[in-house]
Amino acid sequence: MRGRFRTVHYEDRSGAIVAGGVSQELAAENPDRVSLLIQNVGADTLWVAFELPAVQSAPSFRLEPGAFFRMEAPDFVDRSAVTIIGPNAGAAFVAREA
Repeated sequence: MRGRFRTVHYEDRSGAIVAGGVSQELAAENPDRVSLLIQNVGADTLWVAFELPAVQSAPSFRLEPGAFFRMEAPDFVDRSAVTIIGPNAGAAFVAREA
């Protein structure tokens, strides 16, 4: 029995916090988004938001060091702009979008 595989091209959205305490765009609005993965690979807690600037508290989503956030179709995938914030410049994150 053969499975059907689809080829997905991921865009690298990895980076680092540019200015501590300032929300920055991680990914623009994308009506074709089918997957988003974000991992906090630094030592600081990061916060991620959709459609609005990220803040270092709710309603943004908290990413502890080493934690990751994933959305994939056919489950819910938010297609609005994605923003991220952290307390210190240089805090690294890995992100992939398809």
